[in-house]
Amino acid sequence: MRRMRLLVGWGAVAACGPYLTLKLAWLTGSGVGTTGSGAAVMGDTKHVVGNLLTVGMDLVAIVVALAFTYVWGQRLPSWLVLGPIWIGTGLLAPIALGLPLGMAVQGFTGGSPTASDNGLEDWVYGIVYGGFTLQAILLVTAFVLNARTRWPDVFRLRTKEIRIQNRFIVIAAVVAAAYGLLCVVWAFTDGGHQAVETAAQKTFWVTQAALSFAGAVGLLTLAYRWAADGCSYR
Repeated sequence: MRRMRLLVGWGAVAACGPYLTLKLAWLTGSGVGTTGSGAAVMGDTKHVVGNLLTVGMDLVAIVVALAFTYVWGQRLPSWLVLGPIWIGTGLLAPIALGLPLGMAVQGFTGGSPTASDNGLEDWVYGIVYGGFTLQAILLVTAFVLNARTRWPDVFRLRTKEIRIQNRFIVIAAVVAAAYGLLCVVWAFTDGGHQAVETAAQKTFWVTQAALSFAGAVGLLTLAYRWAADGCSYR
């Protein structure tokens, strides 16, 4: 088990490398991976702030991966690791599922999976989103391996034994469902935005919607014990 955790944890760290390298290159003035006016755009305030923010997020992902890998991570307060992995899963899961589906759909429809005149080379998308997909798989795997050691009792709980505040769960489910509907609107309307131009991009938003709806159903299942008689996490 320890060897598996080391392999998965350091695999997640390695998966962060390409994205982090690109971002640091752009922050230091490099135009690697850019086309046309892309290099100049990377120097404006919006992109500098965005790149700094995403570098910080990638560094947090690295720390969380290492926390799931080593014993010292189990001594950290639970919220300090659960918060980042919860947010990270929400950001990365749609990419991990939507990327292969989107590429398959784009293969049938033809054309480029990336928007035109986006200022980036096509290989940048492959490296970045391929890395995100690996991060999603490896971080979730690292979390499960860590959780089975740190909170073994959780995996023996049945749905009816989980105590939660229904009011807050219902609010969260409504928000998730509303966001899912918004994603559907983005996917099936032509807003002229570069993030919703191609078949691959539209598939991503449909995947995002499906995950949001699934999350809403899952929350309501916990709140109202819809699977209380038979669902176990063993």
